[in-house]
Amino acid sequence: MVLSLHLAENSQDQIEALLKNNIPLVLIDRYFKGLDTNYVVTNNYEASYHAVSHLIAAGKTNIGMVAYKTDLVHMLDRKRGYLDAIKDNKLLKAKTPLIKTVDFNANQEEIAVGIRELFAQNPAMDALFFATNTLTLKGLKSLNKMQYRVPDDVAIVCFDESEAFDFFYSPLTYIEQPLLEMGKKAVQILIKNIADKKSLNTQISIPSKLIVRQSSATVKKD
Repeated sequence: MVLSLHLAENSQDQIEALLKNNIPLVLIDRYFKGLDTNYVVTNNYEASYHAVSHLIAAGKTNIGMVAYKTDLVHMLDRKRGYLDAIKDNKLLKAKTPLIKTVDFNANQEEIAVGIRELFAQNPAMDALFFATNTLTLKGLKSLNKMQYRVPDDVAIVCFDESEAFDFFYSPLTYIEQPLLEMGKKAVQILIKNIADKKSLNTQISIPSKLIVRQSSATVKKD
């Protein structure tokens, strides 16, 4: 019996081996396109689209995104949601969207360089969408060092929360994943798969919730 959490990149071969041996499994949070498995995920595309649309509704018109450089489907869906929200609201002013991708092991300075490049590409950038809470933490440190104030200079929305956010001066707007519901659904599917090893391809995508706080507020400047 296997309950697989947080698939790493290049782990498709291991999953295929489990499937060939008829070992019951459920993938949580991520999955591989083209691989028939049970999985329970957040609707990453919808969550990102909603988050960026929220920033647009708050009056932001130059929204950047910081994400990981990967082919994992959850990150691709988050980037796709960002892009479609920008395009649907006709805010794509240049041929190249304001997305900076970094390696999973990117350090603090590499994140800072990426953010500086985004501001250099568009000095009028007034909001940032971070694709994970880890990127957010490093991004906030970088913005502080650059003396950008949140939300006065740049609004922030991030995917996932972190206890460390409680120590930031501006409460962060974040996408809350339905982790409890995802866990319950995964266990239900796994139990069914144990009883019937042929019961694959139960694939569930659950909506998330945007928790709106001060970091994405509209600030009136003098």
